[in-house]
Amino acid sequence: MTRPTTAMTFAFAFVAVQVGTSLGCNAILGNGYGADDTAADGSGGGNPVVEGGAGGDASDGGTGVDGMTTGDGSTLDGDVDAASCPRGVCAKQLTDAVGPQRLALSATGVYWASLAGIGRVNLDGSNPKIMLITQAVGANLKRGISVAPDGLSAYVTMPGGGKGAAKCAADLSSCGAGFIGSAGLASSIASDATKVYVGIFDDQLAAAAGGIWQTAPDGTSALPYTMMLDKVLDLQIVGATTYFRTAKAINANTRTTMPTTAMTISASEDTLGFVVVGTKLFVATASKHIQTCTLSLPTPCTGSVVQITAENPSAITSDGTYVYWVERDAGTVNRCDVANCSTTRLTLATGQTAPNDIVVDATFVYWANYGDVAGAGGAVMKLPK
Repeated sequence: MTRPTTAMTFAFAFVAVQVGTSLGCNAILGNGYGADDTAADGSGGGNPVVEGGAGGDASDGGTGVDGMTTGDGSTLDGDVDAASCPRGVCAKQLTDAVGPQRLALSATGVYWASLAGIGRVNLDGSNPKIMLITQAVGANLKRGISVAPDGLSAYVTMPGGGKGAAKCAADLSSCGAGFIGSAGLASSIASDATKVYVGIFDDQLAAAAGGIWQTAPDGTSALPYTMMLDKVLDLQIVGATTYFRTAKAINANTRTTMPTTAMTISASEDTLGFVVVGTKLFVATASKHIQTCTLSLPTPCTGSVVQITAENPSAITSDGTYVYWVERDAGTVNRCDVANCSTTRLTLATGQTAPNDIVVDATFVYWANYGDVAGAGGAVMKLPK
């Protein structure tokens, strides 16, 4: 199978934004919201209440919860609803962001992808940057994002007219066009030290087909890796195996064989996210369920429900000890034990505005709040695990 040579062009605009300046990200992006330009106590200049600054007191008219801490350990004084801090530790807003959809994490920063482009902010909330991308995103798709293991490159999908994906500098100072120029409507992307894998929602090689393309980290040697009729929605690389999600199944490919179904989902449910944790597979479904099973490749494992969630879980991840998920419509961030998820549910945060992706490192959990239907009020958040 040969790779088509369809050309691809991108248009990028780069904007660097510093937290706490007189203009927030929303104002810089020119959408007229600028919702975070005024602090809760009226002092202006960012949003110190959620960013660990002085904030307002309860006497300023807020509900005021003194003595609680933010994600960076500083004391949070006033204008915070206690219900949003169920463990007495409140989330810290790293930066505002218009409609962030997906997150990726490096050793130094959090990256996000949105319909408008991609962004990055340091783990402490400093030096947020945004790169606007004029390529439209296809219907029912999200822009995918991944960071190379060495932290030197970021990869972003172009699931619109340009298709394929692009490789960006880690600081988002530039992006190169044509990384995979003809891979169809790219839905997701994942990378390891030797390859970059791009999930395809539909492909130019076969009408209404999906699959995965692979390239070298520099974008050379792009080849179809797995072609199938189902549309690929997202990816995870675990050792030598690439796992990918379709609407009704989680599939596995050992990179030397054709893909096999790792776990099937009932015809009455759709998959919304998945994570592989050692030999266990956890799947979030559209019936307000989290299911799990022990992998038994090449035979599909049978899932069992371990959590019935308040609303549909919109994203799921793990650090090996806990499974974490967000519920967009409920506005919550949650976790359970990998070993015994059914009886160990803990709500980490409530009152979030449409959280729709989540990542973790050794100490913190990070999530993307999409905001309202237009993305206004969106943010990248951080909380101790």
